[in-house]
Amino acid sequence: MFFYQPGIDYLSSNVARWKTALFFICFVICAGISTYLSIQKRLHWPNIFDGRKYREALTIDDEFHSLTFYRSANAEGVERVSIQSDIITEPVLNLFISYSIRYDEFIEQIKEEDRRYFQNIFSITVDDSLYTKQKFYSTTLYGNGTFDRGISNYIDISSFKNGLHELKIKAKHAEEPNHIIIPFWLHKESFE
Repeated sequence: MFFYQPGIDYLSSNVARWKTALFFICFVICAGISTYLSIQKRLHWPNIFDGRKYREALTIDDEFHSLTFYRSANAEGVERVSIQSDIITEPVLNLFISYSIRYDEFIEQIKEEDRRYFQNIFSITVDDSLYTKQKFYSTTLYGNGTFDRGISNYIDISSFKNGLHELKIKAKHAEEPNHIIIPFWLHKESFE
């Protein structure tokens, strides 16, 4: 108390209260804007200061796509779902799904108690092929000083054609369409 008491006494006796209140209101507003601008990109919040009219109408499909889905391009840490790269030069996809507390409600919706595992709440599709018998591994993924726990698996794509493909991960028990689509380009010449 003895550190800040003299400053408070000086302000209350020499500065008008409305000026002090105005200063603190401006300070809180500036601190709020500064905090919002520093975390909005990382938390995928919309930028309310972005004046572009059609920023939410960029494609017909309106599927969210981010370079953070690819571990080779991700400089900001791990994403909740990711594969090794957007251009695949190997005969397998290495899929990582991060465990979040929001998935607990989906796990609890599984009727059989002996099947209540994180891996059992997802359906995984590449193009039109549904993968039902996948082996998952508990995984801790490290990146840029952060780590994340989750599951990973390997999907054989050696029989796929060269070109664009889509990996789709969907939470089975979600009430609304809750899926992530990760496009990738298969470059088979690299592994043949």
